[in-house]
Amino acid sequence: ETSTGENKDSWTGDKFYDLYVSDIKDANSFTAPELFKGPFNSEYNDGTLAFNKDYTEVFFTRCGSSDRKVDDYCGIYVSNLLPDGGWAEPIALPFFDDTMNIGTPCLSPDGNTLFFAATNPDGYGGSDLYMSKRTETGWDAASNIGQVINTSGNEVFPYFDNEGNFYFSSDKHPGMGGLDIFSATWKNGKFSNIKNLEYPINSG
Repeated sequence: ETSTGENKDSWTGDKFYDLYVSDIKDANSFTAPELFKGPFNSEYNDGTLAFNKDYTEVFFTRCGSSDRKVDDYCGIYVSNLLPDGGWAEPIALPFFDDTMNIGTPCLSPDGNTLFFAATNPDGYGGSDLYMSKRTETGWDAASNIGQVINTSGNEVFPYFDNEGNFYFSSDKHPGMGGLDIFSATWKNGKFSNIKNLEYPINSG
């Protein structure tokens, strides 16, 4: 109920999503969530954060606007930590024309490759995972990460752990039902060794 704005999402009947922060108290408990301070929360949906290693750069997904005459596609935004401790106004990353949903960003362990999901009609089907490499002037053109990971179904929610293992969700790779979580090895720019994390991580 503390989320930004007074409007409610017509899909859910609830307020739109905002970004929150909660501190870890111990292995099983957290402090009460508070709004993530800074220019992150709009009156519509904001979610799926990805920080760089030193927490000076953050990527997130934003969807929606007040213009009811257009389709409100989701996009990826980036903000940088300022010298005074605040955050810069988020900037949209223009990987594609504003005619498809993109989101769920994550950074590679070295911070130089951004992975994300996109509903690109030129993909393999559904939502595919894409990547973009950091350049001196920003980010290069997004490219599909290929059929080792992507299928005719939906692949979403990419993530790297501290050891460099890659995780993602898919509803097409052999699984237990719906979206399952899978792991993969990423080495020399290529993916291999796709594994379903099985029960008790995945369910029907």
